[in-house]
Amino acid sequence: MALTLRGLTWPAKRGHVAHAHDGCNQKTNTLTIKFFDMKHTFQFISVILAACFLNFTFLPVSVLKAQAMLFEMLNSSSLTLTSDETAKLAQIQSNTLTETIWHVNVNPLSNTLDASNLTTTLPGVSGSQTFTADYVFSRPNGDYYWSGANLSGGQIRIGKTGSDYFGNISIPSLDVYYGIQKISEGRYVLVKYHENILNGAADCGTPPMANGEEDTVVEDRGSCGGNVIRVLFLFTSGAVMTGFDPYVVAPAVINELNASTVASGLSNGDISFALANIGQLNGFVESGVIATDLTNLVGNASAQSSREYSKADIVVLLTANSYFPVVGRAQEISASNDNAYCIAAIPFAATAFTATHEIGHLIGARHQWCAACAAVGCDDNTNHHGFPIGATGFRTIMMQQVCAGGRVGRWSNPDNMFMGAATGDNDNNNASILRSRADNVACFLPEPSLPIYPYFDNWVYLSGPYWVCDGDDSQIYSVSFSPLWFTPPVAYSWGVSGNGISPWIDPGCNTSQCTITGIDNLPDVFYVRATVTDVNRRSGTDVFKIKKVQCLGGGGDDRGIVTSILAHSKNTVYPNPFADRITIKQVEKGSWLSLTDLSGRVISRQHQSADIPEFLWDLEGLGTGLYFLVIENNNSVQRFKICKQ
Repeated sequence: MALTLRGLTWPAKRGHVAHAHDGCNQKTNTLTIKFFDMKHTFQFISVILAACFLNFTFLPVSVLKAQAMLFEMLNSSSLTLTSDETAKLAQIQSNTLTETIWHVNVNPLSNTLDASNLTTTLPGVSGSQTFTADYVFSRPNGDYYWSGANLSGGQIRIGKTGSDYFGNISIPSLDVYYGIQKISEGRYVLVKYHENILNGAADCGTPPMANGEEDTVVEDRGSCGGNVIRVLFLFTSGAVMTGFDPYVVAPAVINELNASTVASGLSNGDISFALANIGQLNGFVESGVIATDLTNLVGNASAQSSREYSKADIVVLLTANSYFPVVGRAQEISASNDNAYCIAAIPFAATAFTATHEIGHLIGARHQWCAACAAVGCDDNTNHHGFPIGATGFRTIMMQQVCAGGRVGRWSNPDNMFMGAATGDNDNNNASILRSRADNVACFLPEPSLPIYPYFDNWVYLSGPYWVCDGDDSQIYSVSFSPLWFTPPVAYSWGVSGNGISPWIDPGCNTSQCTITGIDNLPDVFYVRATVTDVNRRSGTDVFKIKKVQCLGGGGDDRGIVTSILAHSKNTVYPNPFADRITIKQVEKGSWLSLTDLSGRVISRQHQSADIPEFLWDLEGLGTGLYFLVIENNNSVQRFKICKQ
């Protein structure tokens, strides 16, 4: 069989790098954060350059302009289509999952965002839908990926690569699912899909496997310079006939993988994904039995040679919807190098996290416990399971679709929250297996001598605080890079944005460190971006989402007021500094206790199921230095700076 490969796009990325702890000689402070319901919307309207910093001014968007809707509906009867556009439209219409098609213009996201919110109307749905940003990534060239959700269980993912848009919107409560599909350069249709994409009929065919050594140990093929897992996407002629474009779907899945890991509390140093290549597996015809086709894929000489050529750690074959109700399958859970292959039906890879789910299996993530949902494929081995996210109506990536609830871009993790609910517990923690096995899977094949993908976001690391007090007028952020791909000298560029998409304001920094000033005038959620470009014009970008919080007693350096206020609060933490253990008084039922480093990265987390007059926390194994102890309940968040001696 011949194999046709084509040059491609890039991975979207992000990353978190924790700061080293300061010494205990710093002043010990505490502050309490209260939740506020007031909604603020802002827009950049002026930039005033002063001596060494910029001041930013924001006004409510309503003062300036009305937000545009995401889609502009077109009159199909007035459109003239080319023969290629007509053929592409016929492919989309022939897909059994397609219900209705509308011709649309997709408006730039910068014209539709209201700070962190996106409001749009949808055909066939009364009123409008508003989504709040969950994950945002953008590059200086205008490429972006934006995902958001709302309290009714709806979610949206939309991206732009060059001049091309891609994305989808789901509203499970209404049994509706929409996707953006391109029919030609600059021309798009909005497709309403059949409810089978949402209602639980379609699911994963990966069987449970007994836990064993492979859950924590995998063949080590030597150092490969990082935890970046390279993914090769192959596709069949049947996949093309569905109307979904593999050259759009593949990079969208990479965006999805990277968005879900960072949103789940995993850092860029823990795990990230890169697009190795995209190509058609000519001559491969689906048999209708996914297990048979997957075995054939593993043994396919063309697939193996393309994997070696692209230096891919994992291979995904995108197919037609030939196995329904099964829509995906991995060859092995915690796969070895020889079995790191999976199949995903392209309509579901494009819309329902199916390819991401199967890649999770290959790394070591498992379905939900059978006690949580006794579907075929439930798994009672290890503690790396999918999880229903509280009462939000969402489920994590590895929980099967038949178990109800919309799948959201989260790997189960007891230390990570979504809409106020934990995304995992001690028995449901897929994030831990992704973190522990990433470096081995990333080393299945060596890095290529000359990467095919044009962007190097996976090897740029932004660091700094993820939250700031309203009274903090400035914060320092730093960016670093891997010498694996970047050749010094490098150039640095920085930006600050109120929505993470556009506009971006240059804070006047051109080194690896940047002091962001004028924070008082920034929205409640804002974004910091750093880009590194080397002498070979290799470029990589990282973006941080920063939250402003209300701190009792004000922010800035005036923490004495905060300390005196907390002296009257019911929670007391002592001794501070401490040697091995701390005592927390008056812990309410339902509280979460989190220990984080100074950058906000969670080190340990505990949930209290009953009122506790005094809780003794053993932190004997903790390194010396400064940390934050965070106490969260339904009414407030208390944050104590503590020092381990």
